[in-house]
Amino acid sequence: MFCFVIMGCELDLIGFFGAFQGYWALDIPLVKGLLVAMPSSYMVCIFLYFWCIQPGEMQDNKKGNEDANTGNRLQRQAKALLRRKNVRLSLYHFLPLARYILLIKSTTGEDVEGVFRVNSLSSFTLGSCQIVALIFTITTNGNSISGLSIFVYMNMFSQLVNWSITILYFATGVADGMKKSIASGAYSANLSSQMRKTLVQLQVSISEDAQRLASEDASVMDDNQSTSSGDEDGYLSVMRRTLENEIMFFKKTAVDLRYFDPIELLTIRRAVYMQFSEEFDR
Repeated sequence: MFCFVIMGCELDLIGFFGAFQGYWALDIPLVKGLLVAMPSSYMVCIFLYFWCIQPGEMQDNKKGNEDANTGNRLQRQAKALLRRKNVRLSLYHFLPLARYILLIKSTTGEDVEGVFRVNSLSSFTLGSCQIVALIFTITTNGNSISGLSIFVYMNMFSQLVNWSITILYFATGVADGMKKSIASGAYSANLSSQMRKTLVQLQVSISEDAQRLASEDASVMDDNQSTSSGDEDGYLSVMRRTLENEIMFFKKTAVDLRYFDPIELLTIRRAVYMQFSEEFDR
């Protein structure tokens, strides 16, 4: 869906510039005026956003963070919940061709919001102009769509795509769903990476504990200091207690986990964290 929105933005501009000459040749004052006014409106909106709107939003964010730091902890949390986070857009969200960088950079929620907003801006400026031009083009062609320029057909397709995306953005929660999907994917990937690192740490802990126990003096073992008591402070025991406490903390219940080996505890912890991942998808 993200790639589909980017394609819609690019098709809108390609179709507009491709059919510009044909629309201008209609020699209709209204169409000519729109062909000049709407692209100018698109550029003016971009200029106003970066020079007027965005600096004000960043200042509001800074002021909101300063206000949120005043008062006690509960007051700060309440203030944070009452403020809507502003979305920071970059120039490559608006510029054709440069927009393709979104395909290779790490996608964020702001990128999703950005391409939907830019597509909406393109639909209401360039798109409105193209719709009017299409109407006059079909009218001058005897109210028929046959025999038109390939760029006119491209305009028809791009308008269908762009206005569908715009309606989806304003009428549904598809953008929020995509942002949640990105967050959920990042969460799952980081969880898998954490699992692999913990497994390596577990192997190292077992090896270090084995070496420590093997190097203990036999006379110390005879002084009623058994392997189990000496192992209470070992690396493996510390990790095991950490895993047990983490599982019981998140599940908010006391469970006897001593019969599970460390690998099983890791699996249980992963299942607990995956429950939080499912919350992201809702």
